[in-house]
Amino acid sequence: MSQELATVAPQRTPIVAGGQVNAIVPATFEDVQRLSAAIFASGLVPYGMDRPEKVMVALMTGLELGIKPMQALQGIAVINGAPRIWGDLSLAMVRASGELEEFEERYEGKPPTNWADPKGDERLYTAICRVKRAGEKAKEEEFSIADAITAKLWGKSGSKGPTPWVTSPKRMLKMRARAFALRDTFADILKGMAIAEEMIGHEDETAEARPAKARRAPPSPPPVEAKAANEPVQPQTEHIEEAEVTEVATDAASAVAQTELTEDERQTPDEILVELKEKLGFAKTADQVEEFYDDFDAESLLEQTEDGVDRARALKAETLTRIGKPATETTPATAKPADPFDLPDIESPADYIAWIEGAAAKVVDTDTAKRMSEAWNSSKALRREIEIDAAAERKLKAEITSLIARFAPPSEKANAAGKADTPLAASVDVDAQPTSAEQYVAQRVAMAERAKTYDEARDLKRRFLHESKLREDLGVKQALYEEAKKAVHGRVDALRPADA
Repeated sequence: MSQELATVAPQRTPIVAGGQVNAIVPATFEDVQRLSAAIFASGLVPYGMDRPEKVMVALMTGLELGIKPMQALQGIAVINGAPRIWGDLSLAMVRASGELEEFEERYEGKPPTNWADPKGDERLYTAICRVKRAGEKAKEEEFSIADAITAKLWGKSGSKGPTPWVTSPKRMLKMRARAFALRDTFADILKGMAIAEEMIGHEDETAEARPAKARRAPPSPPPVEAKAANEPVQPQTEHIEEAEVTEVATDAASAVAQTELTEDERQTPDEILVELKEKLGFAKTADQVEEFYDDFDAESLLEQTEDGVDRARALKAETLTRIGKPATETTPATAKPADPFDLPDIESPADYIAWIEGAAAKVVDTDTAKRMSEAWNSSKALRREIEIDAAAERKLKAEITSLIARFAPPSEKANAAGKADTPLAASVDVDAQPTSAEQYVAQRVAMAERAKTYDEARDLKRRFLHESKLREDLGVKQALYEEAKKAVHGRVDALRPADA
């Protein structure tokens, strides 16, 4: 009797396209340790995270905020050992919460022609961020160049080089205003965390503030428990299992991971190139051009555009041409500039003193005295950076003040000496509301002459900087404006103490 054998084809699970990929979310402290060690050993960690413990802090902070690990690694910055929310992560979290009804960012005022040294009304150039939370009134926060100057952020450099307040000042104004608006309105969603952009410029370790390009770190050996001398050590392998999303990874976290910038928030190629041009404008050497260009990473931002990369490279070439040096050439710190009042490369207090004394020797008339004054005032930040001795600084200032006074007009000498009010100043009612341009200017000149201390003069200067709307309403012309400005700013300079 024949017997037929039935052949059964093996069943195969079909491949499903378009399925959701879940992130690996650690559920225990040991899981976080293993994941942190694995990420650090890979070398694909942001600059500044030079130990597995820093990676672990970023991951744990992200879990508390409801952020998945790899997103937390790019959106949490470790600044001076403390975790901060970085970049667009704060906006992404707020959008993902569903509480944000309106969001608008804009600039108001006249942008500076020279970002390194804004003048007059240019200091009122302001970034504004408007937000509205569901069920609440809309709020606006702003941050101006004058605010940045008051906070001693504008043009600030640290031991590791220029901060973003030097290389990307326009964007920093926007990020400051955004940080204030989001933290004040959505403190519960951000868990009270500080935003990194608020810290940049307030401490020296700005290099850790930006999760920059990934760098390779040497892999750390896996921990091996102590064994008996005669017992061979077996290689250990560990696997981090894919965990289910627990309560620390909420629905909001999933939404954050999928949140993208809208078309209105995404920078256009022209905006990117304008920002790149502003940044390159601060470069003084060919090496700085290369450094700023690489740090901005414009080619990655523009690689999907038709001619963006070529335009970015053209801007770089134009800047190098303006500087007139090959990228490999550097200027020695002791090199003497063609113009004695131009700031050379300074590396030590001795270099600075030699430059100031050399420039002072060239003061022979009113014009060179003015240039000497400008050179001294513009190098204040440098004196702080190189930590020049206070006694040496006071001695230099006394010599320069005496030298400049020899060539100053009589009216300015009287101002500098802090003499009593003139009859004109004493007769002006500075408390009355001005009704004409002439009255406004007379009041400000009188206020300047009556200021007896540096703090009084500085407060008047701040008030003057914020009166552009009043001057516009009164029809103050440029000549009158310059007269008032000279009186106010001159009084501040005349009363400025040696250590200010």
